Amino acid sequence: MKRFGNIFRLRGDKAIWAICIILSCISLVFVYSSIGYMAIVKMHTTPTLAFAKHVVFVVMAYLVAAFVSNLNYQFFSRISGILYVVAVGLLFFTLLSGGRWMRLPLLGSFQPSEIAKIIVIITTAKILTINHDSDDPRKLYWWSIVPMSLVAAVILPENLSTALLVFGTGLVMMYLGGVKKSYLIGTVGLLVVVGVLGLFAAYQIFHSELAEYARHGILARAETWSNRVDHWLHHDETLATQENTALMAVADGGLFRINIGGTIHARLMTQANNDFIFAIIIEEVGSLVGFTIFLLYTILYYRCIMMAYRSGRRYGSLLIMGLSTSIYLQAIVHMCVCVGVIPVTGQTLPLISTGGTAYLLTGFSIGLIQSVINNAKTTPAPVATESNDTSTTTINTENQTEPPDQTTTT
Repeated sequence: MKRFGNIFRLRGDKAIWAICIILSCISLVFVYSSIGYMAIVKMHTTPTLAFAKHVVFVVMAYLVAAFVSNLNYQFFSRISGILYVVAVGLLFFTLLSGGRWMRLPLLGSFQPSEIAKIIVIITTAKILTINHDSDDPRKLYWWSIVPMSLVAAVILPENLSTALLVFGTGLVMMYLGGVKKSYLIGTVGLLVVVGVLGLFAAYQIFHSELAEYARHGILARAETWSNRVDHWLHHDETLATQENTALMAVADGGLFRINIGGTIHARLMTQANNDFIFAIIIEEVGSLVGFTIFLLYTILYYRCIMMAYRSGRRYGSLLIMGLSTSIYLQAIVHMCVCVGVIPVTGQTLPLISTGGTAYLLTGFSIGLIQSVINNAKTTPAPVATESNDTSTTTINTENQTEPPDQTTTT
């Protein structure tokens, strides 16, 4: 019984656990306040039952996080190839099925792209670690960007924003993993040019006589992308859209107020408890609290960066950086959408928005980060060596051995 309890201990960095728990407490307060419309109209249940379901997933997410934090993170490196094949298979199956969702018993619907985001990070970290000492910089670039690009390409037709997050996170990992800056700058430049031209072409097609034909082909989703950008550039405040309602919620919140549970705009939005929950938070407690939430995510990201550098293991460091970057970028995108800085993307706010399997997978990411930190504590610290060329002290991590294989730490 004692051993079983040890498996679910919160191991790792206490500051990271504390920030995550604070964000989850914020989630419980504001999901309860904003879930009414979704519960009645879409879930066909009562707000109380819908909120209870969210509470169950929050608890399950921390059980998952605690369990994973006790594992040896190298286990996921060893099976990364299998995980990658499974992720790509699920993505292709979902794409050919004509949507972005799959359904699991008990857990309900989920997006395979959420699983693929984590698996791409695990795979990319391994590739960058194995090929780090390659004499050919092009090999490091191509071996890391091709698997990532394949996953992003399969996600793209149904979920542009997630594809960009996958690709953006991968580029950050490639930069940290030693890929030449010129290659990355060229990749970003090419992506921007292709993206702008693609959106322009989509806008022209769907505003011509070809629109009816395009809506029934592979370009059908492109109409949504071009319309969202068009609505953002040519904002019409008279339309009763969710983005307009979110902006009104932000405006009503002001700098600071205490009106928890008194939201008006959440009663008019189908996605108030997930895609636009940050706007509801500002409406009820003001922009000052909203900025505080932004700071919490920033501190969480900074703390993860610190732990990545302290881990002393290239694969572990890249794993922490990839997972934390993915969480942070998604949070930034969500908040920017809610205040009108960028077009609507449909990205949730990690650890705060509802979303059963998405919340569980965020818990898995946190647990994997903590696993790296926990295992770093049980191995010898990096040895400081003097450089032959300068008088500065450097950290020698290249020749360190990884910790021994294990399934749990007790």
